[in-house]
Amino acid sequence: MTLLLRAEALVVRYGGVVGLDGIDLCVEAGEFVGLVGANGAGKTTLLDCLSGHLMPAGGRVWLRGRELTRLGPGRRARLGVIRTFQDARLFPTMPVRDVLLLSGSGADGRTGLEPVLDRLVGELSTGERKRLELACVLGRRPQVLLLDEPSAGLAAADVPAMASLLRAAAEASGAGVVMVEHDLPLVWELADRVVILDGGRVAAEGPPDSLRGHPALAFGRLR
Repeated sequence: MTLLLRAEALVVRYGGVVGLDGIDLCVEAGEFVGLVGANGAGKTTLLDCLSGHLMPAGGRVWLRGRELTRLGPGRRARLGVIRTFQDARLFPTMPVRDVLLLSGSGADGRTGLEPVLDRLVGELSTGERKRLELACVLGRRPQVLLLDEPSAGLAAADVPAMASLLRAAAEASGAGVVMVEHDLPLVWELADRVVILDGGRVAAEGPPDSLRGHPALAFGRLR
């Protein structure tokens, strides 16, 4: 497989608090990596460092061998490192069709959005907004897709549909995917590899079933 994204020895400090403590991470083309851990473990901080929204105090990041460490989020996005956010940051007063066109996705209603193409974004449900955000980022043709809690705010009944959508999106794009998620069954369903963070460090990583019952998963229900 092709190595897409590599992070080495990332360190983040918030005053006297260590957010990341020398984390390494590699993501290959077509690989789906689940990033899990308790609140404060460093998951979103790591995603922020990979996407360029946060500059680390130490360590480096590469995409296909090109160093990105000091590039901001806009430059990284143009190079193919694209992320989503927990709150689906979109344009609430624009019609869905126009948002898709603006993102480069076209107005073809991909990801099941055909029934809401003429509605305003602010009128959409949480699930519909998340589908729209995913369609927008896929329109950018990402090499690496960083997903920040895609199931956050969804009703339990909507999670299986989101799982199917994420799987199809990953397969269609061929991108490497890093997903931060608290819904452990969803991670175990989708991920090829799981990385468990604890206190800003990698506590364990490997195929999902090899980590079932790990002590650092005590925050969740997957035992």
